[in-house]
Amino acid sequence: MKKFTYLATMLLVMAGAVSCEKKSDVKNPESKLQPTGVMREVSVAAGQGSAKTSVNNGALTWSEGDKLYVAPTAGGIDAAALNITDGVGTASGMFHGRVDSTIADDTQLYGWAGGAWTYNDGAFTVNMPATQTYIDNGLAENAYPSIGTGTIKGGVSLQNPFGVLSLNVKGKDTDAVKSITVTSSANNLAGAFTINPSTLAVSGGSSKTITLTFTEAVSLTSDGVRFYMVIPAAEYPAGDLNVTVTKTDDTTIETSLGAITVAAGNATAKQDVEDAPATTGEAERTGGVMVKWVQLWKDGPKFAEYNVGATTTMGKDSYGGYYAWGGSQSMVDDHYTGKVSLSGDSDTATKLWGPNWQMPTRKDFENLNSNCDVVWITNKDESEYGVTGTLVTGRGGYSGNSVFFPAAGYTYGGWSFVMGEGNNVYLWSSTYYRDDYAFCLVCYSPTNYHEVKEQSYGSEHLSSVRAVLAE
Repeated sequence: MKKFTYLATMLLVMAGAVSCEKKSDVKNPESKLQPTGVMREVSVAAGQGSAKTSVNNGALTWSEGDKLYVAPTAGGIDAAALNITDGVGTASGMFHGRVDSTIADDTQLYGWAGGAWTYNDGAFTVNMPATQTYIDNGLAENAYPSIGTGTIKGGVSLQNPFGVLSLNVKGKDTDAVKSITVTSSANNLAGAFTINPSTLAVSGGSSKTITLTFTEAVSLTSDGVRFYMVIPAAEYPAGDLNVTVTKTDDTTIETSLGAITVAAGNATAKQDVEDAPATTGEAERTGGVMVKWVQLWKDGPKFAEYNVGATTTMGKDSYGGYYAWGGSQSMVDDHYTGKVSLSGDSDTATKLWGPNWQMPTRKDFENLNSNCDVVWITNKDESEYGVTGTLVTGRGGYSGNSVFFPAAGYTYGGWSFVMGEGNNVYLWSSTYYRDDYAFCLVCYSPTNYHEVKEQSYGSEHLSSVRAVLAE
């Protein structure tokens, strides 16, 4: 199909005698017309629409083999098929063929291209396929109909009552696509649609699902490969359109599109589709133990589900050890003496849990406030964790993810008891501040206070450590 509305001039080329056949509709627009008399050859200029379409840098253009059908507005849908002779690769083409010689140069005509059309009581109906076949850098044949009015002398101006959804599918170089399905929760995307030729208003349809199929699988790239699907022009709210990309290994990429406007007659409705990265998972720590992790915002750190030194998220056993900054022994002041941020062998999480893990940075903790809801759990009897502490929950697409920091309190080297248990959360970051200070996440009850602040490690302060995945 081809698109875009341009009113060009029609040129009468020559007259000629030929018999033809007539038909009552255009379910098969290339069938011969019934003999009605003398025909003449004409060339007709037309903008937009076609039986198949090329997409050139986002613009919809005529392509080789396109046909234009014309019929008098007063004569039902008796149609003459004209073949493209000029304008391939542009939005305005010249079409040549034969029309009934009784049609004057200034007779008002319907013109249409693409699709399986019928006509009844002043309205056209076109059947939009539920299955569209992929064409490289183009649209499926007969999936992008256009319609309009004009005359032989003045040309035919076509418009497209449907729009194009442009999906940029990203994947690994080893991935290949064998089908793409788009489903609407509220709108019909395929079936028989009625078109008002004057207003181009579209109504009807019978299926909320369309599928793009492939004669050969198409390989993906990390930057994406663009695929085009014809759908009704409409305002689609967030969550209405859902896309499933099926790869040749039968794995899928599934996503729900945000709010999108599909405009009639263009291919500007562009959306990226890619595998959503996992927001939960697990990784091994020293000793072969698998630890679950959770991500709370896009591109954020992946927090371990419990503290270093713990083996559970429940009760006081979730407190874990009390470590000096950069230390490796609980309840011992063996703090790191370098005046730089921790990394590698100086990082407590890496030393105790292995290379898959590291301590959070100051920025990781600071971003909790801007990306998450941070709530103090005041009643341990109401906490599913069995102790008081801070519950941090993601927002938006991460609202189902949360991490709990128990109020383990803190202590000092040489002490045999803990201060602030049940009231304070202290979690070391790996980020050095100055002198003998490093940054620490501090949460207090019952005011829901939470802040990243400087904490002296030179004073033998010992706190909890929560690891994040090292990536």
